[in-house]
Amino acid sequence: MMLSVIIADDESLSRDMLQAQLMEISPTLIPLSIVALCATGRDTIESVKQLCPDILFLDINMPDGDGMAVAKALYANRAQATSIIFTTAHAEYAADAFEVEAADYLLKPIQSDRLKRAIERVLDLQRAGDHAPAPRMIAIPVLGGIEMLEANSIEWIESDGDYVRVHAGTRSFHFRKTLSAFAADFQPLFRQTHRSYLVNLNQVVRMIPKAKGEALLQTRSGGDIPVSRSYRSVIEDLMPE
Repeated sequence: MMLSVIIADDESLSRDMLQAQLMEISPTLIPLSIVALCATGRDTIESVKQLCPDILFLDINMPDGDGMAVAKALYANRAQATSIIFTTAHAEYAADAFEVEAADYLLKPIQSDRLKRAIERVLDLQRAGDHAPAPRMIAIPVLGGIEMLEANSIEWIESDGDYVRVHAGTRSFHFRKTLSAFAADFQPLFRQTHRSYLVNLNQVVRMIPKAKGEALLQTRSGGDIPVSRSYRSVIEDLMPE
């Protein structure tokens, strides 16, 4: 199996650097073939239509149609099976990127381990099948970039003032966002169990009754999330049989 790749970036140095990184990763992960290098939005759209690559590495700021306009044009033609991985110095477009079901969003300078994980994500999507629904993604700001998480992989979120701590298996992320804003963006996936906690019921393995009408929810990774008395009946009704 080999993945065909187009790199779209108006800066030749950026194209060359990414190409070198991909060739370094290729022997150990999966064979990669660079089928085109593009410097404008128009050239990118034409090249994707003609070559139908497996992956398009797409910069945001390009002449003659920026990267987001390119992605929207390709997204409108959903028969096109190309996975888009944005490569940009601008973190502020991450939410827009996943409106067009981008596979990942990498911040420059691109770290090799993040590049490898992005390609692995594309492979996972391909294994899931052409008709599998695209997973809902959450852009998590981390040191040096953006970490993309599938929303359903998150077990619970806890409040810390104007910040939240997001728990996904053995990993956790702390960043600025209120719990109420998170709840508004991602209900009904996450349900409130306590004034300071949201939980993904898909990741809960059992409910343990406690004194005074309270309870604990245990997650797949072993986390214990409190359920206050005021939320317990709602959570019990929503728990899978």
